[in-house]
Amino acid sequence: MYFDHYTNLDIVDTGLSDCYSEEYAQRAQENADRMHVSLDYVQGSNLMLEKLVGGRWDRQFLVAEPGHLIRHGDFFE
Repeated sequence: MYFDHYTNLDIVDTGLSDCYSEEYAQRAQENADRMHVSLDYVQGSNLMLEKLVGGRWDRQFLVAEPGHLIRHGDFFE
C-alpha cells in the first residue's frame, strides 16, 4: 500500500558509480517489480545531498521551525 500511488522508480545517474551494470540494474528492476512501477534512468548530481548535509538550505529547501504545520501552500511563493 505504501507505494500504491507511485508509477516510476528512477535511478539518478550522477556519474559516480556504474548504475548501468548488469547486477545494479537487475537489483533495481527487482525493486521496481516489487513496487509495480516502471524503472528509468535520469541524469543528475549529488548537489542536493551536498547542500542538505552542508547546511546550505537555499530556496530549493523548505525549512520549517519546530511546531510549524507544513501545508501545501508552503511549497509555493
